[in-house]
Amino acid sequence: MEALSAVLTQLQTLMDELADTLTEEVSQLSQARVNPVSLQVISDNKSRLLSSIDFYDEKRKEEEKRCQTQAPYPHECPLTGQWEHIVQVVKRSSQLNQKSFQLLNLHLQRVNEFKVLMDKASGTQTLYGEGGNNNGTFTGKAMSISV
Repeated sequence: MEALSAVLTQLQTLMDELADTLTEEVSQLSQARVNPVSLQVISDNKSRLLSSIDFYDEKRKEEEKRCQTQAPYPHECPLTGQWEHIVQVVKRSSQLNQKSFQLLNLHLQRVNEFKVLMDKASGTQTLYGEGGNNNGTFTGKAMSISV
């Protein structure tokens, strides 16, 4: 049971760190201007944490088999408390993740609206076509200057 408790402790630590990371992500996305470098660091950290959580969750399942027990560990009081903490953090993390999703969609919507405005403002005359080819219609004068 001690090995299972150690694995659950590690899962708790990782889940708490993930919740903190998600809180930081929501904070970044709540700003009018998103810092892409900070967001990339947060994304990398989330990926690392999720990989570690997956690893320790597999270890938890192995220990459960070995000890012939299962979450939520009704007959093991210390393990029950650890498991309840993990479940609470998972729920909080899920809510934070949903909030991040909503904020990302809001930013994407604003970017798309801005793109539409820019397309309207630039009119139909563009230097390059859809495929990146030169349109061939220039609206300026070519001058030759010699000194």
